[in-house]
Amino acid sequence: MPSRRMPVREADLFKALGHPVRLQILWILAHEEACVCHLEARLRMRQAYLSQQLAVLREAGLVAERRMGTYIYYRARNPQVGELIELVRKSTGSPDLGVGEPNPSACSCPRCVVLGQPLAGAMHSRPRSTAAASKGSR
Repeated sequence: MPSRRMPVREADLFKALGHPVRLQILWILAHEEACVCHLEARLRMRQAYLSQQLAVLREAGLVAERRMGTYIYYRARNPQVGELIELVRKSTGSPDLGVGEPNPSACSCPRCVVLGQPLAGAMHSRPRSTAAASKGSR
């Protein structure tokens, strides 16, 4: 007889994915490691708001982090989540997710200042959208 386990963990995962900004954040993090200032520059949203959304993604086990000095860099625990988001985006007919291009000059983290480029370089697997012009902070 098959198990009658309730899919609570799976439902919690979809709850975490059920917010447009969290989808944008997770899509970025599935393709590159980023600090909050990267996300600010790409999404043109305030650091406090992005940090709240990152906390939800962390609690759901979707995002991992690593500290470098005073900066925290985030990445998707499972990069395949980007494929899931892309599949859903295509099935809805959306042209893109509204994520701006990487802009290292808009980020003040040490990697961008020293290297003059985003952490993982330009993302080649996503549709092009408008460049982020806002200057980010930690």
